[in-house]
Amino acid sequence: MSRLLKAAAMTAGLLLISLTADAAPSARLCAELTREYGVTPTVCKNVSASPARAPAPAPVRALTAEERQDNVFFPAGGTRLDDAARAQVRLLARVLKTRPLADACLRLVGHTDAAGDAELNRRVGLDRALQVGQALVAEGLDEARLTYASAGEDAPLEGLPASAPENRRVTIEARRCPGLKPVKAAISR
Repeated sequence: MSRLLKAAAMTAGLLLISLTADAAPSARLCAELTREYGVTPTVCKNVSASPARAPAPAPVRALTAEERQDNVFFPAGGTRLDDAARAQVRLLARVLKTRPLADACLRLVGHTDAAGDAELNRRVGLDRALQVGQALVAEGLDEARLTYASAGEDAPLEGLPASAPENRRVTIEARRCPGLKPVKAAISR
């Protein structure tokens, strides 16, 4: 099992352990756990369903081209990559193999909207970052080039409400890798 899968499984396990310590989890937390991990924890079996969630407000502004390029977005609030996100990750992996970025490392920072518990949102943000990292490794990127963090709900995109679905994302931060040798440009004569 890869480090990414182990970290994701450990995060899910810690979440379920902390949930069982609570006497009565909220219906919202139970619904989020079921949606995110595909199973309903035993402590949630008798918790009544929460009322339907109101649709997210329309964005105050459109995303910029730079925001679209620097982030992988997650529709429906989950941690699974959709087809558009997978295509973006494949493109990113190809770009990272080109000469200008062949010695770059990535810091993948997971984000959430403001719905739900702040601690759960931090865990979901990390799960999102791990999903993007796992997809990059599947595309041939060396796992040593990746680091992970979660901002949870604490860093919404500027000019958008904290509840905006565009905040469900992973930010891609590129930097020079201290352990990789720079790629020398070929000189043609």
